[in-house]
Formats: sequence, structure tokens, C-alpha cells
Amino acid sequence: MGKFDLVEQTLKSLGAEFFFTGALIQPGKPVVFGEIQAVSETKTSEENKAKGDAGAPDELQLDRADAVAKKKIPLFGFPGNPISVMVTFDLFARPVLQALGGAVPVRLSTAKARLRTDFKAKTGLTRFIPAILEGGLSDPEVEAIAWHGSGDLLASSRANCYLVVPPDRAQLAAGEMVSVVVR
Repeated sequence: MGKFDLVEQTLKSLGAEFFFTGALIQPGKPVVFGEIQAVSETKTSEENKAKGDAGAPDELQLDRADAVAKKKIPLFGFPGNPISVMVTFDLFARPVLQALGGAVPVRLSTAKARLRTDFKAKTGLTRFIPAILEGGLSDPEVEAIAWHGSGDLLASSRANCYLVVPPDRAQLAAGEMVSVVVR
């Protein structure tokens, strides 16, 4: 993100098609997802004949070349800060990779917990704030960790969940039941 980030521009010049460029979340707003045409190094049957190459029958070789030429590869572009990458990987990439691998995507582990202290945020984006979830099944409590943004690995390493702040909420009150994503 920014004038010195050339990744999206470079991928477009290579023929990438983007399904989305950015998400209304923080951290992780500049995430992108799309696909790019596979580059084939497989020789066509005509190239094989011209060089006198022996190998697979012509029809098989041509079918393989056509299949590779038509194949599209999914791609993710992640933000540059480590916490942004962790959030966007869990929200977007992990389910896609599980599905591509033939598994049923596992839903994020979420819970409701009572907020220990007031929390203020800017509106407009769904925010995933590193937090600590404590208590049992009947009395879970969560408290946001003081952190200095999506590059703050030290603060995030203490977290065991993300406090989810809805985009239309400027403040969450102590004692309120809130959503968390368990890490």
C-alpha cells in the first residue's frame, strides 16, 4: 500500500486478474486476491517434431500443453506488517488453501466474552485487536492489549485472541458482551 508498493501493478502487468483489492478491516486492509495464468514450459507437439524429440505421443503432449496453458493459479497479496499478515491469512487464505487441498474449510474459532475495560476505536473498518481471553465457559472475559499497530509483534505475542470491533462502533463499554476470534 502506498506509492512504493509495486506488487499489485507488477502482477497486473503479468496478466493477473483481481477478485478483490482491499478489505474493510484493520489490520489487513490492503490484502488482495486473484488469479494469474500459469506459464507453460511444456513443448507442443509441433515443437517436438521440429526438434525431433521423442517422448509422449503427439496428442498427449498437446493435451498437456493445452491444460497447462489454460490453468490459472490463485494468488494472495498480503500487507507488509506481520500482524496484518496473520489476520488476513486466517480470514482469507487458510480457508482457500484448505478447499484447494480437498478439505472442508475450518471455520474460525469465535466466542463471546465480557469486555473488562472500555475500548474506543475509529468507525468504518472491522478491527481485530490483539487481546487476552480468560475465564471459563460460563464467565469468559476479554481485555485488549495495549499495542502500537500491526507491526507490534511483542504485544501481539501476548495475545491469545482478537477482540472484534464492528465497523459502526466507536466505543465498546466495559461489561458488554463482545465477539472474539480465538488464536
